[in-house]
Amino acid sequence: MQSHCFSRSRQPILNDMPRKPSHRCLTPRCRNDKAPRNNHCYACLKRQYRHRHKMRDAWQHLKDNSKRRGIFFDLTFEQFESFCVETEYLHKVGKSKMSYSVDRIIEEKGYTAGNLQALTLSDNSKKENERRRAKKTLIYDWTTRWATVTKSIITPLNESVI
Repeated sequence: MQSHCFSRSRQPILNDMPRKPSHRCLTPRCRNDKAPRNNHCYACLKRQYRHRHKMRDAWQHLKDNSKRRGIFFDLTFEQFESFCVETEYLHKVGKSKMSYSVDRIIEEKGYTAGNLQALTLSDNSKKENERRRAKKTLIYDWTTRWATVTKSIITPLNESVI
């Protein structure tokens, strides 16, 4: 009598299976798809570029923000680089109140060489508050029924008018 012994066919083991290429970014905790012909996604590639080229990224960020805000920008990268070296801007940039920010000395001139200074965030916000602090007067014309707002420039608190 022959026993019916079923021969076990060899089950495929995961390591023996051919692996299909992964389409996920290799950066830890990133779940985005890879960029074409690269091992990382576009966001991680941009983050790596910004980390390697901090000064160029700061200049480009300043340029993009000035364009978005409609502020004149005539500052070459070399001029910005010399400004950063003189003021140690990149070493003291951040989000605390003692961190540096780029300030325009004369706001109408825009971002030009010689019109920049590094101010702490708290000093820069104080300067902006003093600029905005102006007496506003509402003048109403009863015949035309139009109201107009006029601003008169006042001096900062610590200066006196002679």
